[in-house]
Amino acid sequence: MIRPELRHAFVRHAEVIAALCTVGFGLWLITRPSPILGMVGWMVVAVATTTGFVAWRRARFASSGQGVGVVSLVEGRIAYMGPIWGGAVDLDDLETLGLRVEKDKDPAWVLKTRDSVLTIPLEASGAEVLFDGFSALPKISMAALIAARDKKRLGTQILWTRGLDTGGQAGQFRIGVQS
Repeated sequence: MIRPELRHAFVRHAEVIAALCTVGFGLWLITRPSPILGMVGWMVVAVATTTGFVAWRRARFASSGQGVGVVSLVEGRIAYMGPIWGGAVDLDDLETLGLRVEKDKDPAWVLKTRDSVLTIPLEASGAEVLFDGFSALPKISMAALIAARDKKRLGTQILWTRGLDTGGQAGQFRIGVQS
């Protein structure tokens, strides 16, 4: 039997492992005597390296799924269904994206539209789909999102605002807590 935390790590990094195996296959093709196989090998290595990089970022963004609620992303609409509250936000209507970290509470994404605020716990089941949804936002810095998720500073960090180029920098702002 495999320990649960080791199984979770394998599942979380499955795309990265597959990309590494594909790079290995490409390197093997490069060592073959045929120049055509060598060219194919270089192309395989290039594609696998690129997809491996994206997979590594996605794996760093992935949640444990042990938090409350369920997240889904369907055709540009993020939906969160929690035990007490929930809601849905269209990515086209999203005005501000932030990360809220408070003492003695689970960190949460804060999605603000003109009419509503939706908070989604970082560790909610299915929260890894938010990586794909957030990456579709114009001029967003995924590196800043991942860094903010890893650091988890107290307060609410505004990570993206529609129409503003943050230049990869996350702001530190306080906004009211929405229950």
